Amino acid sequence: MNEDFVLRWPRDVFKTELGRLLFVTDGLDSLVRGRNLDSVAVEMLLEEAFVSRAPVEAFNVNANMSLFGNPEVPPEQWLRVLYDQTERLPETASPAPYWSQRRLGRAPSAPMSFDSLKTKWVEFIGELLGRGYLDQRFPSTCVDDSEAVEADQSAELERLIGVPNLWPLSASAPSWDEDMFIDLVEVFHDLVARPTRRHFHSFAGCGWHWSGFEIGPARRLYRAQVNQLLERGAVSYRLADSGEDAGRLVEIAPDDRQALIEAMVDRTDDEGDPIRHAVALFRARHATRQEKRSAAVALAHVLESRRPMLKASLLSGDEGALFQIANQFAIRHQNEQQKSDYDDAFLDWVFWWYLATIELTDRLLAR
Repeated sequence: MNEDFVLRWPRDVFKTELGRLLFVTDGLDSLVRGRNLDSVAVEMLLEEAFVSRAPVEAFNVNANMSLFGNPEVPPEQWLRVLYDQTERLPETASPAPYWSQRRLGRAPSAPMSFDSLKTKWVEFIGELLGRGYLDQRFPSTCVDDSEAVEADQSAELERLIGVPNLWPLSASAPSWDEDMFIDLVEVFHDLVARPTRRHFHSFAGCGWHWSGFEIGPARRLYRAQVNQLLERGAVSYRLADSGEDAGRLVEIAPDDRQALIEAMVDRTDDEGDPIRHAVALFRARHATRQEKRSAAVALAHVLESRRPMLKASLLSGDEGALFQIANQFAIRHQNEQQKSDYDDAFLDWVFWWYLATIELTDRLLAR
């Protein structure tokens, strides 16, 4: 692979989508036969996933060689090599600092302002619109269909968030405060769907028609690319990738606690639902004291169910200390004996302590 094979998409999303096209359902060792390979879908994938057109052109060269009877380079085998080499493909990154930046010790770029962040997001939505990602919810009309009704984007957005006249999007709109912007970021996460088929209708400049929509890949890509924008804007929120609040702006945890969150919301056992609910309550953008207390209570209940194991695995009596704070400091109970005059930061501490203790007991149970 060379510098022309630079991924615009996250590697895992590209590999998943290529695998869906390349392999039949009986396993990754079974390639599709050449006549069943959906070349249009492959071209669309390569066009979107890579920064340059070189991968599309390379695929077309190999596909044409196969069509002309050259058995040495069938397109599915070329794609299999690409699939196997995905982990080695470079991803798009900011350039290394240039000479004056290195010499003067300046950062390559300052964080984007809020206005710039809004503008970049609106441009991104325009790119998605041009690639058909909004066509499932806002279908384009065809000049040959005299009875087609044009989609009313403003009416749909008003139905979803209660604000009229939002379409076409304009980051300079006076009503676009931070809350409005975040509402729109979350709404468009729910609207996108990636087309896997297309045909061009040249008559009267009609343009592309899209079909074969897939929601899951579109939302994964949307989250990845919007989160990159938010990171450049030095915003402390990200679109959650998993959990019951997936696709919603949540507070990001510093240091290794984010990895702990991701491990906890991805669990598949019976305790996954209450833990995911606790995480969603705690990391909500404007989580209240009551919501954080409820999150700590939910985790305390999970630990309560593990008391027998804690008694067997920890030193005698130590497990009681895990619940002493929750029992005495107006977290699990509310009565005149409870202590409630403490800073909200202590609720954060209790939440992280309990979540880490659940992870600890997971490891004890596994052992």
